[in-house]
Amino acid sequence: MCAATAYRSRTSEPPNPQSNDWETVARSQTDSDGRICDLPVSTGLYRLVFDVQQHFVAMGISAGYPEITAVFHVRNGADAPRVQMSVAPYSYSTQLVLN
Repeated sequence: MCAATAYRSRTSEPPNPQSNDWETVARSQTDSDGRICDLPVSTGLYRLVFDVQQHFVAMGISAGYPEITAVFHVRNGADAPRVQMSVAPYSYSTQLVLN
């Protein structure tokens, strides 16, 4: 399992990740399937930050990425976005699925 924090942009343009233009909307943990099912999202720009270091440390593995960030738009408030991530100690890939 992996901790994740979701942020929503207060602007319509991608803000600097270090700026105060991001507000925290949720903190959660992935389930045993690597999913987070309780993120409150509506139309807007979001940034998900996954703390993958704790995941690998718990397994006794050294990893190259301490965290992974995915930034995505939800353009239709009826969409139910899923950010799927595959992660290995020194690589990862993400996919955005909008339903």
